Amino acid sequence: MPLPDIPEFPDVLEALRRKLPEDRLRVALADAGSDVSDRRVRAVFQVAPSDGGRVTRESLAAVTVPVGIRWGGADTIAPFDADVRPYLEHIAGAAGQCAGADVRHEDFFQHEPAGAAVRARVAADTVRFFRLRLGSGRGVSRQSDD
Repeated sequence: MPLPDIPEFPDVLEALRRKLPEDRLRVALADAGSDVSDRRVRAVFQVAPSDGGRVTRESLAAVTVPVGIRWGGADTIAPFDADVRPYLEHIAGAAGQCAGADVRHEDFFQHEPAGAAVRARVAADTVRFFRLRLGSGRGVSRQSDD
């Protein structure tokens, strides 16, 4: 299956090839379907997620943490039906909301005036999501379990 276009990182494969020797890149790609769960991850918030149509139902069903999702109704890069719907339908703890019928993919990450209000709303939604699921953060250790 060919690598899909990633507008935010169009030369991702070339960048990986520059960073990793070919044999390590092959191993990394071969292991792409392996279990990468991490007990430290207790909740996930996705913004304009893509590749929902490329991920297996089984792998999505294995997600056991709460997942919040926001998408744009005018997103042509990660359209709802192809990329967002699979996450919502196959992750038991997933819930989401459209950030607006006229919101494009670019509005979530570009520093342009058109997306500023969207980014502020989604940022506030993200903070509420994590506070609800993880607590206020007061007294939480910032140390890693590595």
